[in-house]
Amino acid sequence: MPLLILSLALAGLQDQTALMDQLGRNLSTYQRCLNDNMVQLGRGNTRKAEVILRAVREICEGDWLAFNASIPDAGGALSDEKRRTAAMTRKQSEEAAVLVLKQARASN
Repeated sequence: MPLLILSLALAGLQDQTALMDQLGRNLSTYQRCLNDNMVQLGRGNTRKAEVILRAVREICEGDWLAFNASIPDAGGALSDEKRRTAAMTRKQSEEAAVLVLKQARASN
């Protein structure tokens, strides 16, 4: 019986590891979309980075939704935490993409 409990616990750990791996892949895909499109649309463009970011948000919306959906949600107060985490992650990713664009413009 203890072996069954141990194997169930390990299976749960493997599931959690798989979820975290998927979350990381989805975040990387979203960030890559932001960065690549910011540079592609903004390198030869004189518009402000924030204007370009609005267009890039639309382009990357599918990747954002995939990332957001992969954040585990246990409901209740944890749902509020999920929303805060997602909002913070999006803000940080977008700020990093703006920096990538500024660096690309500076290197020209």
